[in-house]
Amino acid sequence: YGGVSIPMPFFDQNQGAIERAEHERTAAHREEEAVLAELGAQRTAARRALALRRAALAEFDERVLAGLASAVDMARVAYTGGEIQIFELLDAVRTARTMTLERVTLERAYQDAIADLLETTLVAPTR
Repeated sequence: YGGVSIPMPFFDQNQGAIERAEHERTAAHREEEAVLAELGAQRTAARRALALRRAALAEFDERVLAGLASAVDMARVAYTGGEIQIFELLDAVRTARTMTLERVTLERAYQDAIADLLETTLVAPTR
């Protein structure tokens, strides 16, 4: 016994392959939407982080650095006038250097936030 089977186009119009292709298209569309939503959330978070870093840097400049130079100058004048000892002058200079390093750290965090925002802005989803 033997037999041959061939698909008959009259009965089978390839509906299974068509439905599978539609499901794959729907799944790809949903995956693309998910990627775009995630990218939008990352952009929002990056914008928020940048705004916070900018505010922190501005506040530091306003509150700390504005009076730092005059404080060191006053300490030098007081040391020259004999009102304070060298240790107090060194402490003022050391504090000024520490605050300057803190400013550099804040500036670095601000620049990193800019880079993060640019990265999320320039990244295009792959298809």
